[in-house]
Amino acid sequence: MDPTRLHNAIGLTYRAPNSKTTSVNGSVVNLLNLPPTPQDSPMAGNFLDLVVDGSDPLTPPDSPMELEGDLPTIAPFEKTISVLYSPHGVAYPAIEPYASSFLAKESALPLTALFHSINTEENPWFMGGIVAAGYPGGAEIVRKLGARYWISAHDEVKDNRGWSVAWIKSSVYSAEEAQQKLDDENKNMALHQNGKHGKANHRAQIVRLDVGERLRIV
Repeated sequence: MDPTRLHNAIGLTYRAPNSKTTSVNGSVVNLLNLPPTPQDSPMAGNFLDLVVDGSDPLTPPDSPMELEGDLPTIAPFEKTISVLYSPHGVAYPAIEPYASSFLAKESALPLTALFHSINTEENPWFMGGIVAAGYPGGAEIVRKLGARYWISAHDEVKDNRGWSVAWIKSSVYSAEEAQQKLDDENKNMALHQNGKHGKANHRAQIVRLDVGERLRIV
């Protein structure tokens, strides 16, 4: 249950245009087979002219396509960028169908970035319960979706004066503390699953940005 109606998520995906792209029905549109676009027609290149290639959209050719001249070699499929924005947090079972049916189909896993609170904030049950799921909820999503970056959201210092917020209990983490906690937990889980030589499959980077600060993801 979510009596506060705060716990939801917005998913974003983006794949840069390239020589081939996947259409809505899962088939592959080969952009190189399109007819030349007349320069004098504002409606040129409508979708009825697309040539559909029935090959498997998830299986790229053996070698990347090479263009004539000095242009660099480009792969026929671009990596899909995937972002999940959930500042208050959301239970993983609520987004699991989205991950398994959409993100997996779009080759958008592992998740590129998760925007999620690190600090936990909780009211008594009669005032709505969990306000921000914080580290426990975010760590589960990071592990389940293999997120590369966990970007702190809604963790700013808040004015908790007043009766309505007087009951809130908070657990505050710095980015460094959360990173160490996540790394240690992942290491322990890997040791438990794989024995003394086990190691975590991936390492998510936890980032807390100041106002106006930018992060370049490569």
